[in-house]
Amino acid sequence: MVEDTELEDHSEVAYTVLQILEDLVEKVGERNCTAHFEAVLNDGHYFKGDPLGQKPERFIEEHLIHPMIQGLGHTIRTQPVQYAPKWKHGRGIPDFCLTTIPVQESKDLGLRLFGESKPPNKIEWARKQVKEYLEKDLDFHAVAVLTDGFEWELWVRPLDGSPELYNYTDLRPVLREVKKLNLEEEGYQPYTVRNSIDDGVFEDFTASALNGIVQQEFDLEVSV
Repeated sequence: MVEDTELEDHSEVAYTVLQILEDLVEKVGERNCTAHFEAVLNDGHYFKGDPLGQKPERFIEEHLIHPMIQGLGHTIRTQPVQYAPKWKHGRGIPDFCLTTIPVQESKDLGLRLFGESKPPNKIEWARKQVKEYLEKDLDFHAVAVLTDGFEWELWVRPLDGSPELYNYTDLRPVLREVKKLNLEEEGYQPYTVRNSIDDGVFEDFTASALNGIVQQEFDLEVSV
């Protein structure tokens, strides 16, 4: 990790996002797959398991998606069969739910907070699945996080309503700078990179902002 002594000039959110991206890039370097990562980042290629030494979806969840969600203050449960949402057998299960608002409280409020994650450059797959989920069950309020690690979307859908995109960001421009960590001939300036992170967008993905969204969009009071 590159040392940086100017944290006070930037938000905690931007600093957290940058730390996680740096950790990802360093992991890519440790596995000697920087060239493969660049092809995924710049040319729209898909991650392959052989260069990564791990299944692509598992790699991006373990080293980017889950750390990012947790770094923004959330707790998660993967493959939430019993919670988010209450789909019957055969309807599919989201990749994770957010347990930032306690499970029982969410159930009592008729609220579901869940997410769908895919490997990079497959965000359309996540959108398709979440749309299918939300069109099957309309009897609860829902907030959904969609991501392929590079692109991040926050969707909101009130009970009996239509899902709407609440916020969106694309981390590719930031990652193109952070990857310089693995390229000796290119200078890496974390102060400048952190300043380029749209922390205003990522604020909406934080645990505290989520509580506000639930109260504002659904008129629900939560205890946390």
